[in-house]
Amino acid sequence: GCNVAVETAGDRVLRYRPRRNDAVNRSWLCDAGRLGAGDAERPDRIRRAGLRDERGRLVDVSLDEAIEEAAGRIAELVDAKGPGVLAGVASAHATNEDLFVFRRLLEAIGTDHAAVAVPTGEGDALLIRPEKAANARGAELLGFESPGGLLDRLRGGGLDALIAMGHDLLADDLLADPGALDRLDTLIVIDTAPSAMLRYAHVVIPALHLLEKHGTLTNAEGRVQRASPTFRPSRRAPPRRRSASCSTSAASRRAGTRRPCRGRWRRTFRRSRAAISRAWATPAGRSPRRAGGRDHPAARRAVADRSDRRCDGAGARLAGRARARDRQRRDTTGARSGARPPA
Repeated sequence: GCNVAVETAGDRVLRYRPRRNDAVNRSWLCDAGRLGAGDAERPDRIRRAGLRDERGRLVDVSLDEAIEEAAGRIAELVDAKGPGVLAGVASAHATNEDLFVFRRLLEAIGTDHAAVAVPTGEGDALLIRPEKAANARGAELLGFESPGGLLDRLRGGGLDALIAMGHDLLADDLLADPGALDRLDTLIVIDTAPSAMLRYAHVVIPALHLLEKHGTLTNAEGRVQRASPTFRPSRRAPPRRRSASCSTSAASRRAGTRRPCRGRWRRTFRRSRAAISRAWATPAGRSPRRAGGRDHPAARRAVADRSDRRCDGAGARLAGRARARDRQRRDTTGARSGARPPA
């Protein structure tokens, strides 16, 4: 996960550019990162919740209706067959907060099948990693496993229900053939963009894009980096501004399980960060900083926060100096042009 600055005009994303941070990616950004600016404002963005009707058509419904249907299907399935026939697959593009609440939802249901789908590609020995997702490490630290076992059960008919956050599971090196999803009695999709999953989904819940919400991401080194909304949810976003974590919380409450997370975003942020810190726990009760020093990933998180603040402060100082130079240049130009001081 590189430090990225997003340039916008109104509700349009113009481009991504590297944000100066010597501790992360210096001032460098790969081509894939620079060219990914258009995904936030796709014209085919999922704006409305959907349900599969008796004729097999996916029809638009309100968000509350979709959550109510998802909760009813989950509760009915768990009562009839137990939680073991249900699994959840998370997106490595989701924030730590969304992943934390999603993991709590699966725990509340009682299933141990929690996986994360990480798309991969080419990498190099410098900065480009083969994982093409910003939060694969965060998902791992929050308890999501490799999807290999889940895929085997899905292909073998061992699953009756799947809750999918995003559509990364459809990658060529993972599921590849979405036809396996047709065996499921219940497929709940939480996503921002359409995919082949929608052909088999029984419930569709729209979600906010990363650029439209607060959250944090954990890069491969274990560094937790904060993301802030670049703009308000656009006209292509869901009418009701609800993140994936809010939707999963509501579904858990209506399914009769304990609510995964109470409170606003900042409380969820603290809880998710505490969960990541526990994942880095060291033996003999030693703190990560003492055990691994400043180079230990858990210790680098605090350093990252301070470096981010220093970068922001340095940028503000440089901008102030530039404005002062511009004012001085204008004053000097005016004096040379023959402007007389008032008598």
